[in-house]
Amino acid sequence: MAGALGRCAIYASLMLYGMGGSQAQEISAPSVAVANPFEATADFHLLATMKVWQPGDPVKRTEDLEEEGGRQPRPGRTLQPSQADPLLAQQTLAGAAPNVSIVASFDGIPATGYVPPDVTSAVGPNHIIQMGNVAFAIFDKAGKLLAGPSPINSVWAGFGGPCESENAGDPVVRYDHFADRWLISQFAIDEHFQCIAISKGADPVQSGWYLYAFPTNDADGKPVTPDYPKIAVWPDGYYMGTQRGFPDGGLDVWVFERDKMLAGKPARQVHFSVGPPSLFLMPADVDGPPPADGSPEIFLRHVDGQQFGGHDRLELYAFQTKWDNPDQSRFAKLGEVGTSEYNEVLCNDMFSGFCVPQPGTDIRLETLPVWTMWRAQYRNFGDHQTLVVNHTVNADGHDRAGIRWYELRKNGSSSWNKFQEGTFSPDSLNRWMGSIAMDAGGNIALGYSASSNSVFPSLRVATRSPSDKIGFLSMEFVLQQGSGSQTSNPSRWGDYSSMEVDPSDSCTFWYTGEYYPSTTEVGWRTRVVGFKLPSCK
Repeated sequence: MAGALGRCAIYASLMLYGMGGSQAQEISAPSVAVANPFEATADFHLLATMKVWQPGDPVKRTEDLEEEGGRQPRPGRTLQPSQADPLLAQQTLAGAAPNVSIVASFDGIPATGYVPPDVTSAVGPNHIIQMGNVAFAIFDKAGKLLAGPSPINSVWAGFGGPCESENAGDPVVRYDHFADRWLISQFAIDEHFQCIAISKGADPVQSGWYLYAFPTNDADGKPVTPDYPKIAVWPDGYYMGTQRGFPDGGLDVWVFERDKMLAGKPARQVHFSVGPPSLFLMPADVDGPPPADGSPEIFLRHVDGQQFGGHDRLELYAFQTKWDNPDQSRFAKLGEVGTSEYNEVLCNDMFSGFCVPQPGTDIRLETLPVWTMWRAQYRNFGDHQTLVVNHTVNADGHDRAGIRWYELRKNGSSSWNKFQEGTFSPDSLNRWMGSIAMDAGGNIALGYSASSNSVFPSLRVATRSPSDKIGFLSMEFVLQQGSGSQTSNPSRWGDYSSMEVDPSDSCTFWYTGEYYPSTTEVGWRTRVVGFKLPSCK
């Protein structure tokens, strides 16, 4: 419908500059656009369901945007193969898994014919929404299917334009616990729109939705191709990071006007373009109490100094939105936190890192080490604030994928600093595609995929309690054992999984990821597992 896509835009052209590590990184002035809503009242029970992929059906591969030559390490910057991660020797497991309470464990969305599945989820008081390329489904917390799996673009039925006609994927789903509402999103990347739906009430099945199509244009009004969108909840907006093409295509950061979207009114977006390198900027996503009023949204990323100059580090950026005068909004580097040295190049591929072995095939799985993994979870404990985040590394110097994880803290008015870090790779298994979160008791859970020549790709989780030694994930247990390998070639895996914390008790973790019940091209399955650690009350 033409009215649904009606919009106006105001653009500024001034260029600002912020320091990014060892060199200046260009940041544009803010640009502002408006998207008009369309009200959808359809009951999700009535949406058509998707056919489950079977061997012989078409296979569709989606590719992240990258430039020619972007996979190769920069000349003279690769660590020596024998150089292991310095934190690796410190990591050992304490023994048997703790007395974990498994709340639920059930299969989610089945194979749609796409790789990677890009599986993600969000959890509310009574529902779980799971999304993947290119479907979504709604469950209760016992695993009963309430709606779907349905094509994501079916949410936009009657809306008109590419949000209705295209089903392009890279899905995002969030539960906004401040408002008891839901957000569903995917891009229409070739047509340069971000499609966002906001539930009208707490029940995602029956409450209806407000539908938006935000134009993804730069400060000059020219369309950009924002790849790999990740959207986070912050009190003053829904913030998104995207990338234009690794390594030198640049980045974009966005905020959408949350208050207006919750009311189903025309909503503005504020956008900044960020120059190369295209090291993805992940927005912080709030669990639990909000930050102090007026706190800027935090974006962060890891930077491998061996590849991009300077020391290995986490970089933090602040997005300060001024809804009363959007042209005064600011995006600027907040600071950086030094890390122990790591190497993100796997199998001489710094972008996709097709490196993980599987049983019964020579095809190796993608690790995507160059980008910080979903989510960057924020939690406010009152006396301090935390950010936890992870990314994939070359753990042993011989192309074994492991996971580097961090907890950052901010005390009062001090700067963000590193409270602890670790590299989790305690044995010969490859571990990658992680997602990390912290519960209200300070326990950390890191979910991920694990595989080797003798172990089928599986879902595992490693945990720690506040009493454990700093920098250690002391326990590991299997959430779903795989029994097959992925034989599509190239064998894209991920691109992400999702660790959530239940807003009902702030203690129960919910993890979703992919596995294979049998060896096929793209016959993946997804699993949703809820569990609780005994020390969180």
